[in-house]
Amino acid sequence: MDNLENSFLPKGYEAPKTEGGYFKFEQGQNKFLILSSAITGWEYWNTLNKPIRVKTAPESIPSDIRLDKEGLPTKTKHFWAFAVWNFKTEKVEVLQITQSSIRSSIQSILENEEWGSPVLTYALNVGRTGEGLDTEYTVTPSPKKVIDKEITDEWSRLQEAGFDLQELFAGGNPFSPNKIIDLETKEPKTA
Repeated sequence: MDNLENSFLPKGYEAPKTEGGYFKFEQGQNKFLILSSAITGWEYWNTLNKPIRVKTAPESIPSDIRLDKEGLPTKTKHFWAFAVWNFKTEKVEVLQITQSSIRSSIQSILENEEWGSPVLTYALNVGRTGEGLDTEYTVTPSPKKVIDKEITDEWSRLQEAGFDLQELFAGGNPFSPNKIIDLETKEPKTA
């Protein structure tokens, strides 16, 4: 049996690294640099456990909305989504924020004339403490500084290759392999 189990995957197999992903707030400090303007919309989860994103708030409860434990429709949430550089993973990721406390803190910072727009200007640190309904967030801007060339080069590459946040509204992936082109070979890039 050992030989069968060991031969299931090739020796030394490692899962391929996918391009992009979604930024998740972990416990402690979460540092990121905003790379793009935000798109805004509304999100709910359907009965197939898939996120559905729309540009305007639904006027009625969607027929395919997921139900909670009591059989009641789950909430539709307002969101902001934008591209970020995640300093922990050192990758471009999509950050979607539904937490009103984080959105209002970021909005206060960008409306302050001393900070202004965070797009490619300064990093933000979101601190997360607690779990579930006891989760609290703090948002702190980092001092403005010149952005590393590695970050701006990677963001430029993705933009040239067709990165598109609007894909979220179509149920697609902004990093969709059929849109990501290897700029050296000009061929579609696969994960």
